[in-house]
Amino acid sequence: MGKLFAGPWMDVRGKVGNNVGRYVNGENIITVKPHKSNKPPTANQLNHQELFGKINSIVVHWAEQISQGFGRLNSKQTARQLAVEYNFERAITGTSPNREIDYSKFMFSRGSLPGAQQLKVINSLDDSYYLTFTWTKDVNDKEAGDTDFINFMVHCPATGRNTGLTKVVKRSALTWELAIPYSFAGEELECYVNFTTADGKKVSDSQHAGTLLKA
Repeated sequence: MGKLFAGPWMDVRGKVGNNVGRYVNGENIITVKPHKSNKPPTANQLNHQELFGKINSIVVHWAEQISQGFGRLNSKQTARQLAVEYNFERAITGTSPNREIDYSKFMFSRGSLPGAQQLKVINSLDDSYYLTFTWTKDVNDKEAGDTDFINFMVHCPATGRNTGLTKVVKRSALTWELAIPYSFAGEELECYVNFTTADGKKVSDSQHAGTLLKA
């Protein structure tokens, strides 16, 4: 039901028949009620929907990291909206309808805390269902504290599944063995880290540690 606020031709808000009235930037706007198209989606539209869905599912899974990083940005949008928008604009490669996600550019967090130096990830030499992360600390950067926690995030594009751990080891450890699910065997894995201060007030940008083929 639409509401009439100032005469028969002014300030209509809500649905009136096949029209919708709303107030936008100080102006009263009346448009035709949107309706579903009977046309089948194009290849470009399908590609767009697929990428949007994949990015959104990753962002939803890592809600804590997304909130800590993107949620600190000065914006009227939610952290989730900012993360999806950021990655859709910067982590997509190729030409439609064959665009795909460039996982090396995917970001889970944005922040001012220093990241890892010489970050690497390899298949563990001791156990096939572990990944070995290593990194170094910039001793000349006073903002890189030994008590900062490192977070590990692993995404498997083929299955759409994720695994990882948050705040389990400090920056000073310089290495960590991360257990992964058996279902990841034979699949490519995209691996990331980021740092959080002990009090949780600062975070770093997320970093892509590498792409592994899990044997």
